[in-house]
Amino acid sequence: MSDYFKRKVNGYLTVEASMIMPLVIFLMALLIYLTFFLYNRCVLSQDAYILAFRGSISDKEGESEILEYLEESAGIQFGNKYVGMKDLHKSITISNKAVTVRIQGKSGKGWNLEAIGEAHISAPEETIRRIRLIKKAGEKFKDRSED
Repeated sequence: MSDYFKRKVNGYLTVEASMIMPLVIFLMALLIYLTFFLYNRCVLSQDAYILAFRGSISDKEGESEILEYLEESAGIQFGNKYVGMKDLHKSITISNKAVTVRIQGKSGKGWNLEAIGEAHISAPEETIRRIRLIKKAGEKFKDRSED
């Protein structure tokens, strides 16, 4: 036999690896779990704001029509993109000035997530018309002051 097998080999590297590897595996699993948590939180916030924004710029008249439109949009918006989430609940509040969407969910391990999206109701067409009127008035005033 060769001299390599005859000499005594210390097992310190094996002992150190047996202590470090479980810690490394645990930290990797924790990192993956927290990544899923952060992903769900971001997607929840995004969905809440997108629904509120859709409600704020919709051309529907009245709260009931906007609410019905948002209920239809919510099913499409939520889809199956949440990882390990269950029990998603939404509440939609519509006032004269803003649309607020609140989404609550629970992950498989008991984390409660909540996101609130709010968008102010605006009528882009009216805003553009007002800006154009102000611009025209400013140009007429400028022309008169130059004469």
